[in-house]
Amino acid sequence: MSRIALIAMIASLNAVAPAQDYETEVAELARASRLRVKPLESDAFIFASTLSVSLTRPIAKAADDAFKQWQKISGVESWKDMWGRKKCLVIVCNNKIQHRRAIAWYDKKYTTYGGFGSYAPKQSYWPQPSPRVTIFMHARPISVKHLRNVAAHVVGHMCVIRYGYNNRPSPPWLEEGFGCYLEARVMRRTNCYCFGGGYGDQAGNMEKLADIEWKKWKETVRKMVRKKSDKPLKAILPLRMNQIAAPEMGKSWSIIDYLITQDRKKFCLFLRKLKTYWPKTYDPAFTPAMEKAQERALRDSFDLTLTELDEAWRKWAKGGMK
Repeated sequence: MSRIALIAMIASLNAVAPAQDYETEVAELARASRLRVKPLESDAFIFASTLSVSLTRPIAKAADDAFKQWQKISGVESWKDMWGRKKCLVIVCNNKIQHRRAIAWYDKKYTTYGGFGSYAPKQSYWPQPSPRVTIFMHARPISVKHLRNVAAHVVGHMCVIRYGYNNRPSPPWLEEGFGCYLEARVMRRTNCYCFGGGYGDQAGNMEKLADIEWKKWKETVRKMVRKKSDKPLKAILPLRMNQIAAPEMGKSWSIIDYLITQDRKKFCLFLRKLKTYWPKTYDPAFTPAMEKAQERALRDSFDLTLTELDEAWRKWAKGGMK
């Protein structure tokens, strides 16, 4: 094969999916799931929604705004660098029944990891990083209006998962913390939680924060630091999603805010190093290797230990988070 022919072949493999590919995909979803879905293409996403186009458009804008924020942080130039050949598919449903049908279509069409078909339908929002990059969400129990928050939040999840993607999971505090951070940057408030309860199934009265302004979030975290009531970061690392309550979440997004404020390039290096060091074999339990991976990534990027990061972050938080 000539060099010119080889270049042409590679270019064809990397070509962006044409619009008709998306139309075919949405039509297939509609037939298989028996849902009346309407397509809407945005800058970085393809929406397949059972809501009207007029209701879906603000959700799409929130998703695009979140992705643009990610581009500013990461320097990623195009959605292709994150999603691949096709734009990320976002399936928006009006209720849980529709949501489950859409997930059943995906599970039948693609080879997924064990448990996806039974676990994902129970969640209100779900970022699926492969094989077809897809976000699932539905408007229960929240309002359609608040799906804008969901979109911005789950795009944050997907960006952390897909950046430097090597099919390894990300720590819950980092994934959920960045989702909260990106949602707040776009919406100036947070109202999306990727698990039960007011930030966690085990949230207490003080922790049941629902719709909260970004400014109030910061004030709450500063008070927590002044009272020295925040947990050390080392104690947050092992927490599962349903164990992360408001105080831990406040610290998680705030540490991410701190790292990005100090040096966004180093933050992205931290993400890449973390993916490299994370154990190759999946383990649902938190292991010493997972803690070591985060310690090594932090050292390689910011030249800090977990304890040193805690100390630097507390000083920054007390000083007004600037």
